[in-house]
Formats: sequence, structure tokens, C-alpha cells
Amino acid sequence: MAGGRRYEPREDEAITRAVERGARLEGDFAELALTFGRPEATLRRRAIKLGLLTERVRIRSGPAPIKEWTEEEDERVREMRARGWSLRNIGGVLGRSGWNVRDRLAVLDRAAAAEREGSDDPAPAQTAAAASLQARACERHAAACLAAGGFWALSERRLGRDQVAVCLPLIPPVQMRGAPR
Repeated sequence: MAGGRRYEPREDEAITRAVERGARLEGDFAELALTFGRPEATLRRRAIKLGLLTERVRIRSGPAPIKEWTEEEDERVREMRARGWSLRNIGGVLGRSGWNVRDRLAVLDRAAAAEREGSDDPAPAQTAAAASLQARACERHAAACLAAGGFWALSERRLGRDQVAVCLPLIPPVQMRGAPR
């Protein structure tokens, strides 16, 4: 022990009950932290030491996957994803896991594709034409950047499964850098 006071059996029992009720993250132990006068992180580490949790548990699990999706939820999922929300954030709003949201989006995409194939909808042709125009615009842009000396290299750092952040340093193309010293 690193100098803290020892845990009493009643504290261990309370931690066990909290984990049984679904406590996984440090914040889930807030009420116990106030009751026992211990930091939330310490209570979570005690739950790990007692074998009630694993170190890797970091995200709150959603409700049981048996819960059926409603049409309203499907619409909200499509809308939030179109606005660029991460799967985890969408799941947090809907009370589901990010994996559950990902699977539902896949089901909705397959249903939409099957519906398009079964009808005489010209949308796929329009999408292909738009993609072709976009590809040509990207090629022109890349050629212009290369002619001007190349692309800047962006460093990146992952922020979970669904997000990446651009961070320093930004590295100029070789042609724009000064002579080596």
C-alpha cells in the first residue's frame, strides 16, 4: 500500500455492489467517493484489485443489444452521422454503444442500397457522375499543389476509434525547406 488507509470490509462490499449496478468509470464511483472520503480513481483501482473490473474498461457499455431500434432512432442516427458526429457520441445520446450504432448504420445502408436496386431510381448514376467530377477536381488540385512545391505533411494523433486530430509539427514540402545546415 502506498501510504493510504486500509480498506474496510464495508467499503469493499459497497464497491462490489456499485460494480454489480454497473459502475465502470471513475465518475460512476462519485457517490461512494463522497461517502467514504476517498478519490473516485482510488475506488475504481480498488475494484480492479478485487477482480471486479479489468484495467481496460474505459467506456460505458450501452443497453442490451436486444433493444429494438425505432424509426425515430434510425432517423436521428442518420441525421447525426450526416452532421459528422462520432459513433460513440451518437451512442451516448441514444443510450447505445458505438459498436451498436455502427452495426445499425450498416443495416440502414444495406436497406437503402437494396431499395435503390429494386427501383428505377437514377440516384446511383447521378452519384457516379458527381464522383467523377470530384475526382477530376481533386486531380487538378493535386497537380497545382505539386507544381507549387508539394504538400505540407500534417502530424496526427488519434482521439479514440473515430477521430483524428491534426497536431504540430506541420512539415513543409522538401522544395520549400531551406538548405540543410
